Amino acid sequence: MERKKQIILNDSEFKKIEILYNTKGLGEMDMITRLKEEFPLYWRKGVFLEMLLNKVIKEKSAELLEFIIDIENFSNYKDRGLNLMYNLLKEDWHYSHEEIVHSISDIGNLDSLPVLREAVLIDPSLIDSFAMHNYAIRAIFDIAGKDALPILLGLRKEIDEDASPTLEKIIKRCEALQ
Repeated sequence: MERKKQIILNDSEFKKIEILYNTKGLGEMDMITRLKEEFPLYWRKGVFLEMLLNKVIKEKSAELLEFIIDIENFSNYKDRGLNLMYNLLKEDWHYSHEEIVHSISDIGNLDSLPVLREAVLIDPSLIDSFAMHNYAIRAIFDIAGKDALPILLGLRKEIDEDASPTLEKIIKRCEALQ
């Protein structure tokens, strides 16, 4: 199987995005329009998100990560970028963990379930986010419905029950649907 080449913005392209990001008074829709105008080929090919996230990871730019999460509709990408977002969940140089889980859940397909499950297993002390775990648990149920029960029961075995009352509540809701 051939490995796909990682796509990363070059420094001048990244600088253009940073300038747009720092433009005062530029609203979200104007920002998206300007990015589409500035990078039409990348946008049309659907690789813009992947390129930005690769650059954010390389540069460890917490500010730009927040910006991407604010402007981008991740549900347009389905599983494109899902692994990148999961990798970002494990990083401690930013504080966007909860927002990333929201973005993953917005994708809303069954392919996102393993990533959401892994998000629950990330040590919350590493990223200072217990809310992320609770949201990931709820998202698993929202996406899979009653079919989430095996995933949730598996999580129960892997984490301390007392650490997640949300997990127990969602398991009860799921069991009620069986």
